[in-house]
Parts: sequence; structure tokens; C-alpha cells
Amino acid sequence: MIEGFWRVRPRGRNSLVVGFDCGATKTECAISTIEGEILSYTRGPPSNYHLVGREGAKKVIIECYRRAKSGVKGEVEVVCVGTAGLDSRADEEIIRSYVEELPIRGRKIIVHDSEIALRAAFPSGKGVIVNAGTGSFVAGTDGSGGFARACDWGHIIGDEGGGYYLGRAALNAVMREYDGRGPKTSLTREIMSFWKLEEPRDIMAIVYVRKAGVTEIAALAPLVFKASEEGDAVAKSILESAARELALGVEAVVRRLGLNRGELRLALTGGLLRKGSPLRVLLVSLIEKEFPKLKLVDFDLNPVIGSLIFALEEAGVKIGERIIKKLRSSLQTLINVSEIRGKVY
Repeated sequence: MIEGFWRVRPRGRNSLVVGFDCGATKTECAISTIEGEILSYTRGPPSNYHLVGREGAKKVIIECYRRAKSGVKGEVEVVCVGTAGLDSRADEEIIRSYVEELPIRGRKIIVHDSEIALRAAFPSGKGVIVNAGTGSFVAGTDGSGGFARACDWGHIIGDEGGGYYLGRAALNAVMREYDGRGPKTSLTREIMSFWKLEEPRDIMAIVYVRKAGVTEIAALAPLVFKASEEGDAVAKSILESAARELALGVEAVVRRLGLNRGELRLALTGGLLRKGSPLRVLLVSLIEKEFPKLKLVDFDLNPVIGSLIFALEEAGVKIGERIIKKLRSSLQTLINVSEIRGKVY
């Protein structure tokens, strides 16, 4: 169900741009004037086609756009779709095939979701961003067009440090204890209670018969946090492993971009890296050892703003501080209204 839909009456010129943030947890769509005022914003279900399929992803982005555009007059010059799942040439072909079905005459560009997050965090200048949510990625820019990313290769062969990584490790720890191959852990109690199971072997029915999805397993990550905070050694080791993997991603991106190892502007985002989270604390501690001049950059810009920045640039707009401030303030106004109104649909 599409929820959180808000709009205001458009002002100024009739030219519009559209930005999407299509992820494994949710989809966001925003429409902005050419001057950077966001007029409308929608939020819907996931649209990473690796998880929901081509038709599922297409349905979500078209519905998000349809609701966002309703009542907003003007012609769309450019739409930028920032999306997870854009990992290969085959992915690009599939994603482009359904993006082209958006009822928009303007130009359509597709970029990886790590690029829009990076652009939102560092509109200009160099820096590195780490995201840990359902999945994970590390991405960086040298401020001169150079771009590199790491870790973001999907839940089967990548996404180290993300929610699925933690959830899978927790399930493995439970089964190791059940077999007698591993130490006792409170994760067994936590997961049994969370999934309302009688004994650990019942996990098999959820994973292999019901075929629990990525988001369902990633939803176990908070249990790892809880167990770690209560002193569980196994949960602590899982978080330490996740932090090490993300730190390795940072080092790899810095090395590939040729950035100064002594200085690093770093932005952290994603539900697992909120301020005060144990994973964030561990990660920052590891990175500070390698980058003593680490500067954490407050990342309070929604990644969908990064998508709008790409679209505005494609439309010929020079991005400066005034545009950034307008994008930021107008989106926050819409989100504040949403908090008052609650769900619209």
C-alpha cells in the first residue's frame, strides 16, 4: 500500500523534475520545481526488483509517481531513478525496461542507490558514506567525478554488515548452539520468542518451507543489538564482525579513490547506524584507528534529495547551497505535515 502522500500547490515555472529512491525496505518519490522546491512526496513498498520482481517493482514506482503527480501541474523534464539492485549490465537492462514505462515524456536516468545517498551527503567535495539497513553499501567520491563502492553485492554474496547479514548470523548461532557446535547464546531465546517457535529446529520451516525473505531475516537484527547490550558474547562477536566488514569496505573505497588516509569525511546512514547504535560505535572506533583525522558529517538529507540533484543537473541546473537548502527545507515541511496528518491512504 502506498502511504505517506503529501503535496502542496506548485509555484514558479512549470518545469519539474522527479527523483526516486527505490530500496529493499521502501520506495520514495519526490517531485520538485526546477528551482528546487519539492512540491510532492510519496512513500510506498519496496521496489528492489531482486526482491519483488520486475512487475512488482514497476507497479510500485508507477503508483508512487501517479500519486505524487496527482494535482501537481507542469511538465517533467527529467526523472532520476536511484535504485538498489543495479549491479550488472543485465540489471540495467531490466530496470530500464520498466522505468521506460513510467508515464513521463521527459528524460529518464538510472543510477545506483548508493550514488544518490552519496550525492545527498556530499553535494560537492569528497567523502565516503556507509549505509547499513536491510543490506549495506560503502560508497565514495573524490570530488572530481571519481566514484567507488564496496560491499553492495546483494544478500547472497555481499551486503556485509547489513540487517540480513546480522539476522543470518544470529540464526546460524542458534543452530550451532542447538547442535552443540557453538556456545550458548541468548539469541536462541530471543528468536524463539520473536518468531513464536517451540524449539530451534522449527526455524527450518520458516527458512526453507515458508521461505522467509530478506526483509524477514533482516528484521532479526535488533535482537542481535539487544542481546549484545545485555552482555551476550555471541551477539557481540556478530556485531564486531559486521563492523569489521564495513570498515574494510571503507578502506577499500578510500584506496581505490586515492584519498588521503589521514583525513576522511564520513557519513553514516541506515537504520542500523543511527546515533548511539552499538554497530555505529564499533564501526567508528575501527575507522578512527585508520583515519585519525576522521570527520563525521551529519547526514540528515534524505537520499531522494540526491536523486533530485541528479535530475536537476541533467536539466541544466547548477547545484549550489541555495538549491540544497530549498530541497531540504521543502521536503522537511512535507514530512512534518505527514507526521501531523498520519497515513493518507
